[in-house]
Amino acid sequence: MSPSNQQLDYEQLSLRLDEIVNRLQDVNTSISDSLKLYTEATQIIKQMEMYLQTAENQLNKLKPTKAK
Repeated sequence: MSPSNQQLDYEQLSLRLDEIVNRLQDVNTSISDSLKLYTEATQIIKQMEMYLQTAENQLNKLKPTKAK
């Protein structure tokens, strides 16, 4: 497993996810390693979704409110 995913920013998580996808596509990756990589990938995806949700919330706070 890579460095603690909690310490990685979105770009680093994206790069790690790309690495995992490449390893999963490699026919020489064992089933055991594939399962570990898949588990790590799902955790990374969840964390990336949290980053995106946080960014969306921050953007929504910046939107001007419509006057009625």
